[in-house]
Amino acid sequence: MKAALKRMFYIVLIAFSTGCDLQGEKLQGSFEDSFGTLDGWSLKSMPSGASTSSTSPQIQATVSDQLDGYTAKVFSDSSCTSLLGSATINDGDVEISNLDLSSNYQTPTAITLYGRIDTSAGRKSDCTDLGLSFTYFPDNQLIVRASAFDLSSDKTVAYMISDSLDQLFKVELATGFRTLISGDDVGEGPEFVKPLGIAVSSDEQFAYVTDYNLAALIKVNLETGLREIISDSSTGSGTAFLSVNQVALSQDQTEAYISDNGLSSIVRVNLASGARSELSGGSVGSGVSLAEPGPLYLSASGTELYLIDTNLQDLIRIDVGTGNRTTISSDAVGTGTDFSNPAGLDFSADELTAYVSDADLGLFSVSVSSGNRTIISDNSTGTGDTFIDPGTIKWMSSSGALVLDATRDILVAVDLTNGNRTPEATSSTGGGPSFVSPTGLAVNDAVTKAYVIDSVLDALFVIDLVTAERTIVSNATTGTGTAFTAPQDLILNASETVAYVIDAVERAIFAVDLSNGNRTIISSGSVGTGTGFSAPFSITLNDTYTHAYVTDFGSNILYKIDLSNGNRTVASSGSVGTGTNFVLATELSLNQAESKAYVADTGPDCVYEVDIATGDRTVLSNSSTGTGPTLGDTTGVKLSADETFLYLTDANKDSLFQIDVLTGNRTLLSGPDVGFGPLFDSPQDTAFGSTSSKVLVIDANVRALFEVDTSTGVRRIVSR
Repeated sequence: MKAALKRMFYIVLIAFSTGCDLQGEKLQGSFEDSFGTLDGWSLKSMPSGASTSSTSPQIQATVSDQLDGYTAKVFSDSSCTSLLGSATINDGDVEISNLDLSSNYQTPTAITLYGRIDTSAGRKSDCTDLGLSFTYFPDNQLIVRASAFDLSSDKTVAYMISDSLDQLFKVELATGFRTLISGDDVGEGPEFVKPLGIAVSSDEQFAYVTDYNLAALIKVNLETGLREIISDSSTGSGTAFLSVNQVALSQDQTEAYISDNGLSSIVRVNLASGARSELSGGSVGSGVSLAEPGPLYLSASGTELYLIDTNLQDLIRIDVGTGNRTTISSDAVGTGTDFSNPAGLDFSADELTAYVSDADLGLFSVSVSSGNRTIISDNSTGTGDTFIDPGTIKWMSSSGALVLDATRDILVAVDLTNGNRTPEATSSTGGGPSFVSPTGLAVNDAVTKAYVIDSVLDALFVIDLVTAERTIVSNATTGTGTAFTAPQDLILNASETVAYVIDAVERAIFAVDLSNGNRTIISSGSVGTGTGFSAPFSITLNDTYTHAYVTDFGSNILYKIDLSNGNRTVASSGSVGTGTNFVLATELSLNQAESKAYVADTGPDCVYEVDIATGDRTVLSNSSTGTGPTLGDTTGVKLSADETFLYLTDANKDSLFQIDVLTGNRTLLSGPDVGFGPLFDSPQDTAFGSTSSKVLVIDANVRALFEVDTSTGVRRIVSR
């Protein structure tokens, strides 16, 4: 190939030696062709089209060694004016590794690469499209949301599968850089639908992924992202998959072993043909019957396969030759705390000790000879943030293991000698306790702090919008008074000394002292007069901070509450006011004059304008009122300061909308197809940011606080 390339460059060299002008059409075209049509220009360690948080992705190519000493340059624009990086050509090889994306991009950006070759005399080739592109996500903006992972042979890279994003990521453990290498628009082939298990080949060329919804084993090329089904109902013969779970590879990499919950067995798959046969379970092998086989571990000899049965809550050994099963540890074998919800399995190098992560209890060590179980890291053993949802575990050394905490989206390094837990690779932004299911959002007037309700943790957080640090202000162990049970929404008073929180289970409004977290119920079935709450959902205050307005999706009532005594008055309902009745009244906002309320109703997917004086309801926007994309599951609603637009989130369409309050016209500001950045997955509430074009959004499934630039739709995570 190099000989052919050298011939391509002879005309260029002649041009240099005779002093011809490289900008001449003929010579310029030759130089351009030699640069732009070369095979092999690639992004090192990731496919073109990938998303990455790496600040300096490497670009490589092979050119003619007649260009040695010249400079290959890479740019982000078609005129080759915005230089990203460069390298001197040496022996026909190009490797550009001095990109510094963090200095050039502060928000997620799609980058197309263009190239040029410069001579030592200052002559330049044409600016050429290299056919390479990627999306750069700064800081921790590229979210993984991993559900399982496997390690490279040298244990420096984690390959992480996400069953919620349907994507495969590569994570460099030393730097924390994350790269989307397959899924969505990266790599060709059938898309993942619900990938559950992953095993990486020893040469790190392929990953084998089980997909629950496809009932298939998929081979993924880790260089190109190409996906290929190698075994399913139409590929390969033999026992049909029912509910594939986890996967392990044979020592010679010719077979895969797959746990199948539907079959209650282990299926052996020939990786060349896709042929399937039962290895153990059903009528194959003796011993305890499998119920829901899950995580797998193949011994170094390749003769024994260990598994966790998540239904039996047993650690079981299978003879690969016969399929016979032996219980290694269970409630009847071995001593110690019984497993409760075992989720991950790995072994020490000598295979004398098994390590089992338990989503309820923490991390166990298990003696293979006796079955005795010992909890070595949990809420009371070891220091560091406690596990929330420990899953996949990988043994690293005699003193350490990596555990995936899926809820926190973090790899935790566990010291096996004392149980101490340290973040190893995380996509967190800001420190402090992690959200689990944030639903309500309020921001102070200075836009320096955001307050967030978490309906699973039953807690009120404060987030410093400068540092992204999260602090729990009030929960069962912080502050006095009745504890939250199902907090939904909140609003702040003018002086930022009190947060008013509604709780759907307590059926009450709490006043929370923000200086100490103390909670006082100010309106409930036993505090204040009037019709009691059924399932209060959203709260706002009038401009004088004397009254609160609350929607109740249980009784479909809009309440007005006197904050001085907790008395409740029905402002609008099926019996108060005219117009279409509420079906599932959820979010609301109020104008400054306290004459109009805007109420979202997720039953008919519409927004009502409510006359506060009469309770009359008028449809402001729905599928037949106003233009633009229709609403799906409206959550947060906020009225702009100039009262011309409503900003609202839609948990069904994972989008941020704007509604014109005069016409009801709807505009999609940010969502899956509008704007770059990490995607919403269940946006719940909104608040206004530091400028008129910035809106803050809280998302329950991503467990993050976003900032959205409404002029571009670009999203970035503020705290997670």
